[in-house]
Amino acid sequence: MRNNLRLLGERWREGLTKRYLDLAEKLPAFRGGFVKTLQSIRDYQRKRSDELYAETRAPAGVDISYSGFRLMELFPAEEYDRLISGLRKLFPAQRYGRDEIDRLGTNVPNLFSGGWSSIGLLRREKSWLGTLQTRTIPDLPEEVSTIEVGTHKILPSAVVVAFDVRLTASATSGSKHCMIGNTCLTSDFIDGHPGVSTVGPFGIATGMGDAGRHPRLGRRAA
Repeated sequence: MRNNLRLLGERWREGLTKRYLDLAEKLPAFRGGFVKTLQSIRDYQRKRSDELYAETRAPAGVDISYSGFRLMELFPAEEYDRLISGLRKLFPAQRYGRDEIDRLGTNVPNLFSGGWSSIGLLRREKSWLGTLQTRTIPDLPEEVSTIEVGTHKILPSAVVVAFDVRLTASATSGSKHCMIGNTCLTSDFIDGHPGVSTVGPFGIATGMGDAGRHPRLGRRAA
């Protein structure tokens, strides 16, 4: 409860800070006072943003792409039934013989079994992929090429389901590349520090703060 209240307070202060800084940035340059403090903070944010942008660019002639990512969910022994039924909804039982889900249902309750299993592949279009069990889902996002589903028994009483999402070449090109192609301001908030004088009831600092960042910026706790 205390952590939730603390996070709520930090978000409120961060939102309030942004409003102060946005307003101060639109005003003519002040020579001193509280508005000058806010304008110097925003100037620092803009400068630091440009520096970070320049520092994180790829070398000349190098193209960076985001080929995929992995999603994982942990299933303790008490939820093995939900695990098997969920996988079976993705990959219905085959007409002949046993598949990896059948074998998984037999092995996971065994505390002495372990290892990794490839369950199947989700794809947008039909294609021959050998003996791997597949399911065609035309409604997959256009940026997604395939999703490989596998399980890892990491503990005698716990199984992780992994979804390896493979992206198309267009997923990180053009307008979709904006996340790493644009500058952005930090999510810092204005805060007072021990021994620092403040103005008003909102903790807007007017003194010196920690070295290595703007003296009047506080960083939001992780």
